[in-house]
Amino acid sequence: MSAIAKFTDPKTTTAATGPHPAADRPGPRSGDAPRCDDPALARLCAELLTETVNRAVVPEATMTAQLDQVRRITRAWSRQGVSLEAIQRAVRSAGDQAFDRVVTSTATRDPHRMATVVKRFLQVRERLTAAVSVAYIQDVDGRVGHLRTPLHRLASALAGDGQDVPQGAPLADSYAVLAVSIPRRHVDGPDPAREVTARGTLERVQRALTEHHALSTLAVLGVHGGTVLVPACDADRETLTGLVEDLSRAAQTPLTAAVLCGARTQIRQVADSAHELLDVAQRLHMRPGLYEFGDLALEYQLTRPGPAMDRLAAAIDPLEDHPGLLQTLLLYIQNNLRRQDTARMLKLHRNTVDYRLRRIQELTGYDPAKQSGLFHLQCALIAHAYRRSQRREQTLPERTAAG
Repeated sequence: MSAIAKFTDPKTTTAATGPHPAADRPGPRSGDAPRCDDPALARLCAELLTETVNRAVVPEATMTAQLDQVRRITRAWSRQGVSLEAIQRAVRSAGDQAFDRVVTSTATRDPHRMATVVKRFLQVRERLTAAVSVAYIQDVDGRVGHLRTPLHRLASALAGDGQDVPQGAPLADSYAVLAVSIPRRHVDGPDPAREVTARGTLERVQRALTEHHALSTLAVLGVHGGTVLVPACDADRETLTGLVEDLSRAAQTPLTAAVLCGARTQIRQVADSAHELLDVAQRLHMRPGLYEFGDLALEYQLTRPGPAMDRLAAAIDPLEDHPGLLQTLLLYIQNNLRRQDTARMLKLHRNTVDYRLRRIQELTGYDPAKQSGLFHLQCALIAHAYRRSQRREQTLPERTAAG
């Protein structure tokens, strides 16, 4: 099978092929975006809004204490991957319910009194919204800094004379730099339980690195993953594959990693490139495991931003309104162009598969039955899947801004 047929589009193939290893990647089990369904947050918001509206003056210390609790809850949900939009929606819902209760209990026809109630309500809800937004952004920035700043310090120490490298750490002229992703495991229950699970996974992975007998490593890891450095002299493919498998057993879930090698004076740049390669593997829903640059060289090049990528991805756009055609094309490629196998997986007659392939040619301009057309479609699928993943991420800040 061609290297460019290695990825799977979960949107179109899950029903026909069953669960895909991409299901082990971070995300809720149902496939929907994580929701913020927190009674404590709803209660705090409702109490703060109701109290402020019903009382002429609320001590600032009281309001500050309650807003601090809202910020703590927001940070906890942020660490579980819940979007800012979902948290803000929960705050608005709690506010709407509180407002209905206040209006119902304010038995007055005095328009001035009602205007005062509405004004206070809007002022407090604005403070709530601001508190949630700031806490969420600070938490995200803090987690990014937690991962990158130690890596930059370590890279600077390695680039120097090595005196600032942690005691007992391996010092080498060059390193294999592994970018590692730790999937978030789905856990039912309240937020603290999920946080404990994530921290427990991280501790097991860190312990496995520390106790690994075959390799001496340097690592900067957080609950979502990070970077592991292995002296290049010990970093053959078999050894690194074994390391990723050991870490997967420790994490109790398959891990995905990408590796590049470089001089110790270039660790920061090599780490950035390794994480770019890991990003390609994840966006294209590659199977868990270790990837070298040679494994993803074509995918990496096809997904570099620019007019070439946009032109390639656009070839698949006509199929977005025809999910059956897109699913057929993906399975046709994954089945090594065997129409009978594709028809069996789709539970269709082979003639129907042939018809769909002809429709794909009509809509895209490329014939999947010919080598040149198939190669172009394979490349276009990679660029299209990568671009769609980017667009999904971009819709979050746009929706948040609109909200």
